[in-house]
Amino acid sequence: MADTADLESVISNNVWVQVPTESFMTTITHLVFNIICINLVIAAIMVITTRTTIHSVFYLILVFIQAAALLIMLEAEYLAMILLIVYVGAIAVLFLFVVMMLEHKPKTGGQDLMPIAYLVGLIFFVEILLILFENFYFLQNLVYTSYVN
Repeated sequence: MADTADLESVISNNVWVQVPTESFMTTITHLVFNIICINLVIAAIMVITTRTTIHSVFYLILVFIQAAALLIMLEAEYLAMILLIVYVGAIAVLFLFVVMMLEHKPKTGGQDLMPIAYLVGLIFFVEILLILFENFYFLQNLVYTSYVN
């Protein structure tokens, strides 16, 4: 009979196998990874929603830096450094200089197209949710069948 200490065990071929629990550093790593991911998504949204183009370029640089941080956490340091050198060091700085030289004044208006933009955004959001839930159902079904067999 199993007691409450064996709740983290899995039955495999009628033998109790102890599943290793996550260490404290693994939990911290997951937490930092999720925080960086959330910040990256927020900065990416700010790139396309900010009205001033200079701020948009700064948010783009922030997105590149956070993507490099994620690559470093995934132990792909070479790709992270290439991303920083090529994108932040060259392309984003070029965008910044072009934006500063052009001195673009933001236009007002375009409010009549906002309902269409919201509709297209909603359609994309629903498609992403359908893809995620389909994959989640597939993974859930896969896990269930692996435990049954």
